[in-house]
Amino acid sequence: YQVLDVIKAPFNGFGQITFWTYILGLDSSWTKLHEQSTSPIKIAYSMFESDRIPGLWVDILNKHYDLVVVPDSYLVNVYKQSGVKIPIFVIPLGITIDNLLAKPLKTKPNDPFTFGMSAAFYGRKAHIDVLQAFGKRFGNDPKFKLRLHGRSGPNKVAVESAVKYLGYNNVELITDTLSPIDYDNFMDSLDFYVFVSQGEGFSITPREALALGKPCILSNNTVHKTICDSGFVIPVKSEQKISAFYEVFNQTIGNQYKCNIDDIALTMKNVVDNYNQYLDKAALGREWVKQYLWLNLKSTYLNLF
Repeated sequence: YQVLDVIKAPFNGFGQITFWTYILGLDSSWTKLHEQSTSPIKIAYSMFESDRIPGLWVDILNKHYDLVVVPDSYLVNVYKQSGVKIPIFVIPLGITIDNLLAKPLKTKPNDPFTFGMSAAFYGRKAHIDVLQAFGKRFGNDPKFKLRLHGRSGPNKVAVESAVKYLGYNNVELITDTLSPIDYDNFMDSLDFYVFVSQGEGFSITPREALALGKPCILSNNTVHKTICDSGFVIPVKSEQKISAFYEVFNQTIGNQYKCNIDDIALTMKNVVDNYNQYLDKAALGREWVKQYLWLNLKSTYLNLF
């Protein structure tokens, strides 16, 4: 958390509004950061990936902020039920997808047909679930491929071990940090994006997949419900409640929701059998996702201020 060195540095010149966009805190020492602002109006932008938020965050918000903005309506009740008393506004997070929108739409699948996902190596991101589901239906079949990408994280060794143990010759694991160009090329190389995360606070990568016009399998839980309700992705039932352990807090905070491996595998098979149908649906999703462009959200943020 090198950025904290910048945040903790002496700073003079608070304006009429403080808009906090970093993580709210990891322990009680962070309250000193929130006490520094002399702005008459203090706004926090916040999100979390389970059905409760840390008690520390509740205290910080109620004591040091006038209102909090969350990126999805699902989080309103999460924050209220956790004890947040200040007003809660919903404004989506803007995403930079102009370069993805400019790429030509896919018209036919690759050879081999390629599934893929990209997320930090945390257990809740469910790399191993995707790996196991793919293996059930397509393991070692040369007509199909799975590309798994991860960006560091405490579950990296477990994912590497699972890939090695299962030994599928049509699974590619990428553990390097990708440059923006390489990341865009990775996403563009896929025929179908798969993201069955157990909980999210906004979820950018499925929206990036839709910007490319890529069909997407998505866990129907937490804020993913907003994307699933759009009708432009293929939802997977996600109702198995599990305790949400956060390594960064070293504690369990609320619950998340897990998909059944067989359900994921069945959905993957359905995608292959009906690819053209889902490709057409994803092309319509490319228009839907444009609402998250910063250009289209600018006036909303200005109205907030």
